[in-house]
Amino acid sequence: MNVNLKTDFSCVEQIDRLPIAVRAFALPPGEPIEERSARQRRSKPVAPSEWTLIFDTETTVDAAQRLKIGSYQLRKADELDEAGLFHDPTALSAGELDLLKRYASANGLMLRTVTEFIDEILYDRAYDLRVRIREAPAWMLSELRRDGEWLIRRR
Repeated sequence: MNVNLKTDFSCVEQIDRLPIAVRAFALPPGEPIEERSARQRRSKPVAPSEWTLIFDTETTVDAAQRLKIGSYQLRKADELDEAGLFHDPTALSAGELDLLKRYASANGLMLRTVTEFIDEILYDRAYDLRVRIREAPAWMLSELRRDGEWLIRRR
C-alpha cells in the first residue's frame, strides 16, 4: 500500500517550536528501589490548603492550539472568592474581545489578559495561599517559560 501523507499547514498562523526538557533518574540494574526519597522521609507533610483555583481554557482549533480564552474560580472551601475570564489579546478579533468584555461585565466577572492571570492570580494569589490547582493545560507550561528561564517568584 502506498500512502502519501502531505499536510497542509496554510491555516496555521504561527507555530511555536519549544524545547522539551525531560528529567529522569534511573537506578543501576539490581539496586533496590526506595519508596520515598530521603527528603520525603525527613520532611513533615504540608497540610492541604482550603483554597482551590479551578480553571479551564479554550484554544485555537489548528495544530498550534494557541490559547484564546479561559475561565477561572478562586475558592476558599465552598465559598467563591473570585471568578473571572482571561484571554490572549493577540488571539482574539476586535469583535470577539468586545463580546468577551460585554459578557464579563454582564455577569460580574473579572476580565484579565493571560499575562495578568499568570502574574496576579497564579503567582500573587495562588502561590501565596498554597492553593490546590485543578487543571494545568499545556499552554501554561510555555507561558511560564520565557527567554529560556523559568519564571518562579518566591517571596
